[in-house]
This record gives sequence, C-alpha cells and structure tokens, in this order.
Amino acid sequence: MIRRAPWLIATFTGWIALGGCERAPQNAIGGPPALDAGEHIGVDAGSQPILPEWNPVPGRDCRREGDPIDWTRGQIFDGPEDASVYFSVSDPGAHVLALPGSLPDCPKPHLPVPNDVGTSAIGLLPPNDVGIAPGEEPGDAYPAGTVYLANWADHYASIWEWDLARAVLRRRLKLPLAVGQGNMRLQRSGKVLHLLTYESNGPAYYTRIPTDLESFETSRVGRLSALDTATLVGSEKMAAVFFDGEGGPGEPGFLVATFDEKGRRTSRRRLADAGTLNSHSVLFRGHLLTLLHAANEQEQRRFLLLRLGRDLSVEGQSFVSLKGIRIDYPDFMSPTLFVSHDRLFGGDSRSPEVLELSPEGKILATLEACTPPDRRPSEPETWVGRIHVIAHSWDYVEWSDSGVERPPVPCPDIP
Repeated sequence: MIRRAPWLIATFTGWIALGGCERAPQNAIGGPPALDAGEHIGVDAGSQPILPEWNPVPGRDCRREGDPIDWTRGQIFDGPEDASVYFSVSDPGAHVLALPGSLPDCPKPHLPVPNDVGTSAIGLLPPNDVGIAPGEEPGDAYPAGTVYLANWADHYASIWEWDLARAVLRRRLKLPLAVGQGNMRLQRSGKVLHLLTYESNGPAYYTRIPTDLESFETSRVGRLSALDTATLVGSEKMAAVFFDGEGGPGEPGFLVATFDEKGRRTSRRRLADAGTLNSHSVLFRGHLLTLLHAANEQEQRRFLLLRLGRDLSVEGQSFVSLKGIRIDYPDFMSPTLFVSHDRLFGGDSRSPEVLELSPEGKILATLEACTPPDRRPSEPETWVGRIHVIAHSWDYVEWSDSGVERPPVPCPDIP
C-alpha cells in the first residue's frame, strides 16, 4: 500500500509548476475554447522562450521564494536510501523524477489565479487528475525512455514529454482549455496521443495530438454528470469517449461519442439510462466494448458488457457476474476492462482476480492477477518498453527497470 508522508499530504499537488522547452498554440490563450456541439478548434504549435533557471543549492535543488522556476528540469532521487526517504513509492528500489515545484525542502512560490475561475480552499489551482502515456523506448538517446504527462500548470492544460533518466523536459504543448478542465485521461496509439479533459458536473473535451506535439485538434464531447464517469479509447484512425451526462440539453444518459482522424466528432449515441456509476472501455478486434456499473446492479454484483459496431449500434450485451471472484471493497465496485497479449480481461479493479472474457461476455477463465498497487485514479501507470512508470498526483514520477517487457500476468488497472 502506498502511504504518503505527512509533509507530502500537506503539499498542494494541483499547484505544480512545470514548463520550458515549450510549444504553445499561436492563437490567443487564456480562456476556454468556445466550442458548441459539433465545433472544434485546431492550430499549429509555435515556440516560446525558456524561462531563466534558478540557482541550485548544493545537495538539494531548491530556490529562493519568488525566483523564476526552471520548467525544463526536475531532479532524480535513486533507491531506498534516497527516493523512498522523501517520496512514497511502490518499489523501494525505484527511481523518482521529482517534477519542478515538488522538490523536498523547497519553498513553494505563489502562483496567482484569476479571480473569475474556481479554486481550492488554499486559493491556488484546482485539484487535477494526471494523464500518462509512453514516449520513446529506452535506447542510446534516452536510457530509460521518455514519458508523456498531461496536467494543468501555469494556467494551461499541457502535454509534456520527459526524459526519465536525465529528468529533462524534451518538449511541451499548451492547450487553450479552461482551468476547470483539469481531470485528464491520456492514451497513445502509434503516432497519435488522445486526450480527454473534463470538469466534474461540467463540459468535457477530446483533443487529438501528434506525438511530436506540433499541433492539436479539440472537439466538445458533451457535459458530464456529477458521477465523473468517463473513459477514453482510441486508435490512429478514431477515438471514442464513454460518459454519463448529457449530449445536449435535456438528453441525459450513458452516452458514447466518436471522433475521426482529424479530431472532429462524427457521432454520439445514448446507450443506457443516466446513473452509470463507473465504466471502463477498450477497442478489441475491431469492436468497441464497455463494461459499466449501473446503480441498480450494485446488489447483484454484476457489470453490463456492451459490444458496439462501427455505427455505434449495440451488437450484443451480457451481464458479467462477479460472484465468483474476491473483491476487497464490495461496497464500492469499480469495473476494469483491458487487453493484454491480445486477450480480453475484466472484473473489478480492486480484486486480486480477473476474468478472461470473450467479446460476447462469456467467462473463459478466472485468473490470479498480479497484485495491483493501492493507487488512486490520479496515480496511473504505463510501460515504456521494459520501464514501469507511475505518476504520483502531479508531484513526481516513479520509474523502475523491470528487465522485461510488460508482465505476462494481467494486471487490473484503475479506470
């Protein structure tokens, strides 16, 4: 179980300040995009000057309060004698990339927020969920590979690519999204990054970005309900977002919206009644599959699996019973659906067991899964070749060299 040190708990993670080596849209930035249903924005990216560096203090990369922040560099902490002393990590021997603004024993500079946006009780930036996706695989140029992070910093939603071994920022893209768009889901498909951003009980947007971070296309998804149920799947040709909310005024339900290779929304369909507590979705063998948890199915301990065709028609549906597997927290069921080694697995993300499923929802086997870390949704993981990476709530990135490509045993993840 991950246990955060007391001084880390007191740290306001939404504040984190990153940047440098930046790429910013050429159009004006600062407010939310005026996107109505069916509309989208897209621009090429330009460059901005790098902020001046701070003067490092020997032994700790600290700065004087009010000094400029070098957004191009973090700091590396290695092994149990260093990393696990200052940070809560899953692997005692892991390396930690401390992102700028989260370094131990450093004073936190004040980052003002416009008066017309929502803020936390501390008065800084609102809390966020991080997005993470694999970058360049390990090699001579990048010994531990690179990783893409999506977060909100310096009043901008941003995509960053970090060199893990050197703690150096490779490039950054700023996106003209509103401050409330701080909850993020990030996926990579070939040379494309898919980004879902949303505000609780507010609007959600899909953004398509090439991996060189040179441009982007953003389209409105819809409006999420207060349940915060939203999942993202994609390929190089398309993307889909499943969410509980409204596609338009007076259209509540559990919906799916799809987007083409230009980032434009192509269709949207209502799949079920409103009140879907959670869902998880995948693209598997040409089919969109979503495993959802409806409020009226809580006592039945079962999830509903929907299989959709290319036109979003429901080709099949079936209930997946969880009565045969152990669930650590049965009062709060959380569906997980994922693909590993071209096999489909599902179940509850808090269970030590997973179900191997057919696309039609038939249970093929019950397997003992690798033990998933006790992480929150704001601490997602990814694999960069043999490098296992966990993003810890904006503050720092933990990575370790497993020596092998992804574990052969399926691991549930947190939607």
